[in-house]
Amino acid sequence: PLYPFFSLGIAAYLSQRWVSKKYDFQFFSTSLLIGSLATLGGGIYLFIEEGKIILLMTAIAIFITLLLTALKIRQKSPKSVTILVVGLYISLGLFLNSNSWIWELNEAFPVKPVAALIRNNTPLNNIIYTDFSYSRPSLDFYSDRQVLAESKENLQKLAASSSYLLLDKHNFQQFKLSNAKILGEVQNFILILTSDNQN
Repeated sequence: PLYPFFSLGIAAYLSQRWVSKKYDFQFFSTSLLIGSLATLGGGIYLFIEEGKIILLMTAIAIFITLLLTALKIRQKSPKSVTILVVGLYISLGLFLNSNSWIWELNEAFPVKPVAALIRNNTPLNNIIYTDFSYSRPSLDFYSDRQVLAESKENLQKLAASSSYLLLDKHNFQQFKLSNAKILGEVQNFILILTSDNQN
């Protein structure tokens, strides 16, 4: 990632400008003021659309941070940097405490309950096959297992041998598996073990 180098370069440039008094206080304070209003508007919009109070709280924290920083910059106070750093740190902490910071977690279905089902009912180092249309990296991460998306034809072949299958409840009926042991269900998914690995 290049952002640490970019941040250090910008910080060095701004530091030189601050020391040499060639700092455009008006431009930076106006930019931060516009950014604070845009953040507040975005937070209100997200609260109305998503209904998540944590996103609104994060937007309010950023709004207050940018507003106070803009006011301190207009006063040419060196405390503006401290306010900006502390405020953004608090805002980032609020954002990371929400479930919105990893958009992939809630993309098609909430991953954590499905991952818990897999983690609690399958041994380590086993591959779980699913009829979901694509693989979810977050499901692999939270379940600590590899979950591979397969076509219906491949799942039929895998079901003939001993395999762990994570199937949609509606598709489970279509498979007509006589040698399947249901290990658990969560949301719209059923985790099964087929063939000779059953206890």
